[in-house]
Amino acid sequence: MMNEILKSKCNLLIENRNEIKGAFKFEYNVACCIASLLCCGKNRKADVDKIKKCKKIIKNKTSMLSNFRGNIFFTTATVLSLNDNPEKLMDDINDVYKM
Repeated sequence: MMNEILKSKCNLLIENRNEIKGAFKFEYNVACCIASLLCCGKNRKADVDKIKKCKKIIKNKTSMLSNFRGNIFFTTATVLSLNDNPEKLMDDINDVYKM
């Protein structure tokens, strides 16, 4: 039983990593692995279209020099993509960050 759960999680991680790496060819391998782990942690398949939309949300809701456009840009977009209301979550993140 436990081996099947572990095998299922590992397969999901690999599928997510391949899907993400295929869609985001210019992202660092580590960033793709982190995004894969985030999706796997929620037991979900990566939705690359939603991640792309969330990257646009971040660009629209932050300034050009925002820290959210740096090293954590792709990770933040992935976190947003796992939320039902990514625009509101980005607003909440910005509010907390400003405090």
